[in-house]
Amino acid sequence: MDKMRFESPDMTAQNIDRIAALFPNCITEMLDEEHSTPEKKVYKRAVNFELLKQMLSPDVVDGDEAYEFTWVGKKAAIVEAKASSVPKNGGSINEYKVIIPRSGNPGGSILGKPKMSEPNTCSSNTYVVAIPPQGKMTVDQAENLIIYLKTKFVRYLIATKTSTQDMPPKAYEFVPIQDFDEVWNDQALYIKYSLTEKEIAVIEETIPAME
Repeated sequence: MDKMRFESPDMTAQNIDRIAALFPNCITEMLDEEHSTPEKKVYKRAVNFELLKQMLSPDVVDGDEAYEFTWVGKKAAIVEAKASSVPKNGGSINEYKVIIPRSGNPGGSILGKPKMSEPNTCSSNTYVVAIPPQGKMTVDQAENLIIYLKTKFVRYLIATKTSTQDMPPKAYEFVPIQDFDEVWNDQALYIKYSLTEKEIAVIEETIPAME
């Protein structure tokens, strides 16, 4: 027998969406205790209310506070964390970076979706930050790095280092650095590292495509 379908709108999620549209830097991630299990941690979006209060303050915050206002053209106000308050990679705050969710997907795409982190931004420890040895990237190089991370070749190397959902920096130890002035795809990487047909077949059959 067909039944009526009763649903309640998720007002919390809708409110977070509205805040994210106005103040994207105030959105963070936290552990979803309701849906997490000992075997699998699930994260959900949340609002950093302390940061939001800073955003809504009419005054520039200084002194012992960790944030200050900075204005860029006609863009909305953003809150920029002082480098001294960032415990790791503070020198990269003003550079383009690529961040990858630390919570991966071992049975599927391996990696969470990597994305660009623009200058004057930083991330929490729920992300792994990809920074090239020279410490600086252009926006094009960052985009090429994202394409590289999504290749089956790279994700296969990562899969050999971890079998859990947690993808810490050590999971990337086998991933070689490239010239990110170039766009790298699997075929180019197979040729560069002289992979055999058998090795290529293992990668192609094991690792699914990633959008």
